[in-house]
Amino acid sequence: MAAGGPNDHPLSDILTYNLNVYNIQCDNLIKQLSKFYSNDFLFELIDWPFDDNLSYSELDKLEKRLLNLLITAKSNAENNDWKKSRTARYTSIEEYKTIEPALTIVRESHINLPKSQSNIYCIKGDTELIWHAELPNKNDCYPNPIQWFKGINTNALNYSEQLFDDSSLLTVASMNGITVSINIRNGKIIKSEFTK
Repeated sequence: MAAGGPNDHPLSDILTYNLNVYNIQCDNLIKQLSKFYSNDFLFELIDWPFDDNLSYSELDKLEKRLLNLLITAKSNAENNDWKKSRTARYTSIEEYKTIEPALTIVRESHINLPKSQSNIYCIKGDTELIWHAELPNKNDCYPNPIQWFKGINTNALNYSEQLFDDSSLLTVASMNGITVSINIRNGKIIKSEFTK
């Protein structure tokens, strides 16, 4: 996804800057799709029109295409619901997010987790383990909810600036009070900060 500011790309304008780009229906459909897929995946999903003066028929076609994509995403989510159709690797599934159609990141409960084992991991398809999230230290784990597609802003001046949007990261606080930003492609810690 483009890393620039407003007016750099229609998706970042809608998802990051909350600007009106196409029309209310299309913009809302894009926001709903972002709940199912990472911004990087959405960026590659279709050729996004950059023209802010689309005709009524072009907007209608875009809206129908987005609606079909959303119906498919919802159907896939219902058919691939991890809590209904998957078994946890170690404990129980607390949360998950499909970042691409075949890749899902899972956070399991930390209770009764084997020592030195990360409770956040990425699965491809049904069972292929892609990575375990790196731990800040050997005897740590991640009991707190994941902040999806967010990174740590170490230069924040106040609470509202602590995280920034980044479609390649997730941020989570560990049991020992270390907040980390993790690369969603490989599970490696990109940045960490003691926050307890």
